[in-house]
Amino acid sequence: MQDLPLELLRTFVATVETGSMAAAARVVARTPSAVSLQMSKLGELVGHPLFRRDGRTQALTRAGELLVPHAREILNASERAIAALADERLEGPVRLGTVQDLADCFRGGRATRVIRREPMVWLGHRELASLDPLPLAVLDPPCGYIEAAQAALKRAGRRSNVVLRTPSLLGLRAALEAGLAVGCRTALMRSGSIEILGEAEKLPALPEMPFALYVPRPMSPAARRLATLVRGVVQGAAPAPAAVLARAS
Repeated sequence: MQDLPLELLRTFVATVETGSMAAAARVVARTPSAVSLQMSKLGELVGHPLFRRDGRTQALTRAGELLVPHAREILNASERAIAALADERLEGPVRLGTVQDLADCFRGGRATRVIRREPMVWLGHRELASLDPLPLAVLDPPCGYIEAAQAALKRAGRRSNVVLRTPSLLGLRAALEAGLAVGCRTALMRSGSIEILGEAEKLPALPEMPFALYVPRPMSPAARRLATLVRGVVQGAAPAPAAVLARAS
């Protein structure tokens, strides 16, 4: 039985998450031709082509779709093993940056790996959803959430008006809880009197929001350990946040 080299699996996952071999080449620090050769080699090892051309992007074949979860599992297991068996003392400074949605409750440059996807939802008081135009509270731009929300409203023929802008997620939550406007984030933000709104309120469906982890290379043992723990927490497979922070310090 053939083994699946980690290097090939890492490039495979990068290609899946970036949508093209050219973009994956920048992530794995190789040339596009080298990435193409790697994917051909991996296809030979599994006995099936993994990608097919779909315009300018690389679409997965059925075999590629089946390989994705296994590839991610193997890569995650490898990183956990390295962290668990490391003999080096975990010391020195480690910097961690995160978007406000995850920093607010800790459930969860260039991104190298999408580690979680959350469906976007409408949030606020139910009675506001019937107003025309729909009052919106948003974070200061640029904000992918409000851009997606306004595009969805436009397709649905719903008028909207931004009535409040704030630089912080706490300010946005306060506005929604006070019933000043409707917002659009993920269900991670639901709290207090904030309700999840949707089809019943004649609000259009929204896309998923990907959360990606960018891990610079090379990394110190402490940074590598923290990256593994954060990935596990966001994916729902690691200890509680307090335990994570204690073990990483």
